[in-house]
Amino acid sequence: MKTRMSAGTNSRRLAPWLPLVLALWHGALERPGSCQDSPTLPRGHVFFETDFEGAGGPRGWTRAGKLDIGCQSARALYFERDADATGTTTLAEITLPVEQMRGYDVYLAAMIKAANVSETPAQFHGIKFMTLAVQGTDKSYADAPLGLGTFDWKPGVFHAQVPHDVTAFSLLVGLQGVRGKAWFDNIKVTVRKPPRTAPPRAAGPVHKGH
Repeated sequence: MKTRMSAGTNSRRLAPWLPLVLALWHGALERPGSCQDSPTLPRGHVFFETDFEGAGGPRGWTRAGKLDIGCQSARALYFERDADATGTTTLAEITLPVEQMRGYDVYLAAMIKAANVSETPAQFHGIKFMTLAVQGTDKSYADAPLGLGTFDWKPGVFHAQVPHDVTAFSLLVGLQGVRGKAWFDNIKVTVRKPPRTAPPRAAGPVHKGH
């Protein structure tokens, strides 16, 4: 013989659990990163910016150059290499906020001046305004085409794609493999394009090639 349970009896048995269930469900919705993507940063959002003014000067840069007269300002980062310089590079490096930048296409701009920068047989040597991306044991670079010789203040610009799996991302400026002088001022790193969305994986077995 089957025993029928009234709706009232069933609701009374579930009622003590309802507050706990509702609290857990509500907390999961409000928990940061739970089922919610980080908001996309808009085009032009500034990741890094410096004009080398103020008491801080070139704070945060490793192997920093000297300070000299800037582009319509009191300060710029200055490098000089002569024939007797040791090593092949005189570069300053600063770490950029990689956690915020993963997947973004970024735009880099600076005002740059040069004096008597020597010719070089190596294609990758010269005045350097470039990024370094580290992915495990691999490193990749992107830089601005700046030329050699002597030129007055002019914009140096380029863009770089920050890999989704990058573990470190930094900016380097200075002279590599050449003699001469170079000045850098008004450096800015901004969003050019948001991260690309990976296309959905097709259903069925994974194609492994021939």
